[in-house]
Amino acid sequence: MSEKDKLNEFIKLRNKYIDLLNESKINKSEFNHKNNEIFSKINLRPFTVLDSFNKALYNYNYYNTKAKLALEEFKMYRMAKNLKKAKLSENAKLNNYYLKDQAILAMVELEDSSKIEAYYVSMHSKNLKDQIFEIYFKDREKVILHTKNENVKNLLISKKCFSYEIRQSLIDSYINR
Repeated sequence: MSEKDKLNEFIKLRNKYIDLLNESKINKSEFNHKNNEIFSKINLRPFTVLDSFNKALYNYNYYNTKAKLALEEFKMYRMAKNLKKAKLSENAKLNNYYLKDQAILAMVELEDSSKIEAYYVSMHSKNLKDQIFEIYFKDREKVILHTKNENVKNLLISKKCFSYEIRQSLIDSYINR
């Protein structure tokens, strides 16, 4: 299977799992594990050069999924009082979120700013209030991303597609679950 075919298969599976989540046929944790299965199924490593939107989206999905799974591990190890493994999981989470944000930067750079909307989203979590913002790629199917990274926000501001108004997320039932 060519790299292009693998990316197309990734997008097909990604959208399928988003639909299953939206239909409440899988929960958030199952969604993350199914996303993780995509990477071994299509046998595609993250890209070092992000010269297309789909490559950057793949990296976003890869690193975001790995970060969420590391967060699950962190919580499990912390509850089990295994502080060494908890710290390793926390470091993996932070590293993967950093790499996820690098992929977002590439997507924003690669997309025409008129096709991007970004804004803060209302959150049930007091810790995340006024921190998380949504990036909606209007011409891309099911590409609604979230971050609190200041470099991403600054790039969106420079491209004149960031609004400081707080809105309800387009996928509110997912982010506030």
